[in-house]
Amino acid sequence: CFVNVETPDILCKKLRTTLSPDKIESAFPEISAISCPFCKNSPSFTFIFIFKDLSIDKLFAKHDKIKIAVTGLNRSGKTVFIASLINHLLSGKNLNRPSKFIAKIKPHREQNIKEFDYYSIINTTRMTNPHWPQSTNNISKIEIEFEIKSKNNFLPNSIVNLEIIDYPGEWLLDMQMLHLSFREWSEDFFLDVKKYRREALISEWINELRKYDLYGFYEGEDINTIINLYHKYLKESYQNGFSILQPGRVVQTNSTINKKLLEFTPLPTPKYMSPYEKSIYNLFEQRYNKYVDEVLKPFYENWFSQFDRQIILIDVLKNFQNGYDQFLDMQRAIKKIIQIYHYGEQSFLKHLIDKKINKVIFAGTKVDLLKPEQHQNYQKLLNQIIEDAKRELDVKGIKTQSLVFASVKTNEATVDFEIPSTFPKRDKWENYKIHIPETKPIVFPELETEVVPSVNMNILVDYLLGDKI
Repeated sequence: CFVNVETPDILCKKLRTTLSPDKIESAFPEISAISCPFCKNSPSFTFIFIFKDLSIDKLFAKHDKIKIAVTGLNRSGKTVFIASLINHLLSGKNLNRPSKFIAKIKPHREQNIKEFDYYSIINTTRMTNPHWPQSTNNISKIEIEFEIKSKNNFLPNSIVNLEIIDYPGEWLLDMQMLHLSFREWSEDFFLDVKKYRREALISEWINELRKYDLYGFYEGEDINTIINLYHKYLKESYQNGFSILQPGRVVQTNSTINKKLLEFTPLPTPKYMSPYEKSIYNLFEQRYNKYVDEVLKPFYENWFSQFDRQIILIDVLKNFQNGYDQFLDMQRAIKKIIQIYHYGEQSFLKHLIDKKINKVIFAGTKVDLLKPEQHQNYQKLLNQIIEDAKRELDVKGIKTQSLVFASVKTNEATVDFEIPSTFPKRDKWENYKIHIPETKPIVFPELETEVVPSVNMNILVDYLLGDKI
């Protein structure tokens, strides 16, 4: 009966209807003669304060839990962002709202998931030659507990648990495969190749496919060359800055997956015929379905469900360095991310994710590399890039916001680059080529009461968590 009580007088009435005065008097004889300041009855129910002194009030505190989906394409800086977010929350500084709270990292007791090793990550910045943390190669999790001072001294403090999950960015777009058949996935792939000018990268694999009867009776001939050349294409696309790469685990460094589960490729859809039951086409279709069932579904059911809020990290500057087609590919990848979270009513993930997320923030990274007078143009360009995705979310009634920020400022000087405020045309692209130098992070402070230098992290934290902390 103590849950969601807002005023002490209501609490007092609830206590009177729940506990008899005789029991209260026998349990707390020292307060039996004191009148209650709210209902003026005796004995007083000020034993609530005794509960508070004994920290028993935590049993009656209002508990809340938030799960944040930190979403980003490969090499978008998710791990560094999470470390910076934790640093800001533990220090309680550089926040827009002057809340009175204590934040601490909860002990990690789960056996089936690795802990997000916050302290090891920030220690990489404290070395003689500080460096960014290594790329994530598996899923990890961390929980932060907030005890927030009650606005009313008669009520216990509230408790908020924040759960954050880190995972390789290469896994993200594989989610789309959950709702695509092998045929649909293949057709989608070949459409992308034509639309985004990847023919030069894929020509060797295409030529190899033409040597095989993909739909006739498969007699066990060696097909490893098909698989290896497709994997080569994915890795070269990755190095050239493309974002839509499936299956993403092929390009992931230090992947722990059984490589046998990745032995399939998209194939052209057969025309005017059905493939033999024992054909290369059907074999790859079976392997595709196995990958979806044994790798993707368990992962997303266990870890991608029940998110409340989502942040999508977008490295816009990297794509000015990579090229025009890579930029278009990034924009389409953002739209695919949104579509992953918003299927039709019968979709596999609809009941897991779509109905839960109520806030989405699009965050353009590395703004610290630009001069302050360029930040406004960066913001305008980001808004144009996400326009389609934002419109789709608005129709769903989900709150959205965009901003440009830097999780951690670097020690490097800003680059001399005038970022356009609108998306440039292909023939003007060379005017906006940028070279981003290798940068080193600023050292994370030794004291948890100090905050790491950043840009606009206070705005981002306020949007994600301001209503809770």
